[in-house]
Amino acid sequence: MALASAHRVTFSVLAVPLQQELGLSLPQMGILQSAVLAGYILGQASTSFIPLGIVADRIGGTPVMHVSIFLWSCVTGLTSFVRGAPQSLQFPALLIARVTLGLGQSCIMPATSAMAAKWVPHQYRARAMSFVYAAFSLGMVAGLVCFPAVAAPFGWPTALVVFAAGGIAWGASAVGGMVAGWLADHLQESHQWKPARVRAFIQTVATIGPAVSLIPLILAKNSCGLHLAVACLTAFMGLQAFAYSGFHAYVQEVAPSDAGKLLGLSNSASTLVGMAGNVVTGGMAASSWGYSGLFAVTAVLYTGSCLTWNACMKGQPLNLNLV
Repeated sequence: MALASAHRVTFSVLAVPLQQELGLSLPQMGILQSAVLAGYILGQASTSFIPLGIVADRIGGTPVMHVSIFLWSCVTGLTSFVRGAPQSLQFPALLIARVTLGLGQSCIMPATSAMAAKWVPHQYRARAMSFVYAAFSLGMVAGLVCFPAVAAPFGWPTALVVFAAGGIAWGASAVGGMVAGWLADHLQESHQWKPARVRAFIQTVATIGPAVSLIPLILAKNSCGLHLAVACLTAFMGLQAFAYSGFHAYVQEVAPSDAGKLLGLSNSASTLVGMAGNVVTGGMAASSWGYSGLFAVTAVLYTGSCLTWNACMKGQPLNLNLV
């Protein structure tokens, strides 16, 4: 909810500079302001009947929410391209973007309602919903404060991409995780793959995929555009999320009685590496290696992780014998 409201207020901040730079009239600005509400009410009507409302009620609001966040974040990022479009297409492009933003955000409240009805006991629902909509208000304030802080020094197109990047990466990770979960279960149920084979394949995607997604950034030699960087890192996050259906599911299968302990140990090890990685990253980025070299090292580490996983993963039961 906070992310939705933060994205929604960006146009209010942009109104004056956008009008001046693109030569839009006041009536056109009024239409653009209303366009998001038109998309919103159109989406609300459809979510009440067909299809998203039914989907949210049947499979849960979480996947609907994930797809929605990814959609409207992409729209926010793509709006930054309007500046480079022919003048005759700028207003129609903005109009389409605003309507699509409204459509994307229209399922937030139905999805939230579906999740609350499913997960929150009735005696706590008032409190839960008050917190949810408090987050909506806080997101609006955050958007009004943070968006101008980025737009002033870097320009509004960059600010739109920066705002979109967070939602896109979050949405890509969520959607990637859902796709991986469906694929893993489908391979077992419909193609009779053994669990160990499924985990090996899914985790291979979770390691090789991110490495491959970094190749354009490596080849760019520290001069890639912002849009390319967001696209590559979005693919990185989406493919990395396959690990939830790979390694994480594997832990539960080979050590069901010690799954918490084993994941705690492995997660502690990864946290230590992450702490060291943050320090090394800062040093490498400031050195002659630059970001291109940093991405290359990251790709090598992911590739090495893939090779190690496939060499050591046996699928045999484990007993840690820990207290």
